Amino acid sequence: AVALLLASGIGYYTTTIVAEIEAMKAETEAASYRISLLKEQQDQQALISLLEEKITHKENLLMTLQERNESVSLILSMLDLSLPQGVVYNSISATNESEITIDGVSESYEQVANYVYNLKSTNHFDDVFLDATNKARYVYSETDMTVIYYTYSITCKIGGDENEH
Repeated sequence: AVALLLASGIGYYTTTIVAEIEAMKAETEAASYRISLLKEQQDQQALISLLEEKITHKENLLMTLQERNESVSLILSMLDLSLPQGVVYNSISATNESEITIDGVSESYEQVANYVYNLKSTNHFDDVFLDATNKARYVYSETDMTVIYYTYSITCKIGGDENEH
């Protein structure tokens, strides 16, 4: 009888222990699942942070490009507004970040001088310098008509105080 009682006690404890082990395994699996979810959330948060950094970088780049576009538009507007009648520019090139060279043609030296004066007067350009001006002649072969024009090259720095007048 003692052996039966002992055997039933051992059986009860064994069943209880097995049930506890199964419950602990289930809790371990649930905890592992929660840990994997947390790791996945951490990975997603790291990805979100990286994407936010990229978005911020792209927004800053876009703002810089918009500012530069506004600057280029302003420069071109000032160049156009400064052009006297009979003067055109054929090309504008940047020699560095703050300096440009303007090449073009005109009908006379005086018009080129007026263009230089007008550029200085805008206060958007500093150190306006006439690098070269040359007289050129073009003869139309069919009519023998000759046209005289002047080429020029002007270098100036972008800047100045637009509020000065």
